[in-house]
Amino acid sequence: MALPYTVTDNLICTLIDARRDQVYYGIYDHKLHEVEKEYILNINELCVKLKQYNKKIIFTGDCAEKHREKITDILGDYAVFPDKIFHFNNAVNVTALAEKEYSAEIKSGIYPEYILKSYVEKDD
Repeated sequence: MALPYTVTDNLICTLIDARRDQVYYGIYDHKLHEVEKEYILNINELCVKLKQYNKKIIFTGDCAEKHREKITDILGDYAVFPDKIFHFNNAVNVTALAEKEYSAEIKSGIYPEYILKSYVEKDD
């Protein structure tokens, strides 16, 4: 069965639940190059932002289905959702990607990138 679109015409938006209607997101092109630095936003604000691209956007991640109705309400036909199996990360795939990136980049180490302080940390 052929897809009703070509992958090269689309963006990919990964979503991870940050609770309280917020999502950690990343936006990538069809070659998985970062289009925009990952960040955290309210799902409605993110959808309004994504609408400005005027492209079909493939949504994946652990909360893509959770917010599917909101996303579709704002983006309409621009929102594309692959089969549910593609919405979840698994340790094998994440490890393989990390190993590939580590081998290709500077081998000084891999460090976490914290986007938002945890709930237990206080703002200064």
